[in-house]
Order: sequence, then structure tokens, then C-alpha cells
Amino acid sequence: MEEENKELILRDFLAIDRTRLANQRTLLSMIRTGLYFMVMGLSVLSLSSLKELQPFVPLFFVTGISILIWGWIGYRKMERKIKTMYR
Repeated sequence: MEEENKELILRDFLAIDRTRLANQRTLLSMIRTGLYFMVMGLSVLSLSSLKELQPFVPLFFVTGISILIWGWIGYRKMERKIKTMYR
């Protein structure tokens, strides 16, 4: 049986680049969403018209930080997977 050619061609390199860019884009969107939640918590704290929402401020901050951590962990997992698949 003939040995398969395991070399990567240009199409494969471009696919890897697209995957990396998608991974980075996902991380940036998770950072944006996490920051939105934290800004929402700060806004509720600073606006007197939103006093009834102040009990939810810790929830906004915890949710924002959780999204940031979740995004970072997902990014690192995928980056490792990409590196091991295409050595």
C-alpha cells in the first residue's frame, strides 16, 4: 500500500488560519459580553433611578467575571487542540 502524503498544502494552512481567527473572534466576543455585564452593574450602582435593581449588582459582576473566565478557558482549550492537530 502506498504511504499517504501527510504534508500540509496551502489550503490546509489557510484553514488553520481561519480556525485561529474564529477562536480569537470568539474570545473577543466573550470579553465584550463579560465587560457589558460589569458595566451594567456599575451603571445600576451609579444611577439613582435604578435603585430597585441594586440587589442584582453582585449578580451582574459575577456573571461578567464568569463569562470572561469561560471565554479564556475555551480559547486556551481550542488553541491547544489546534496546536496538537497541526504540528
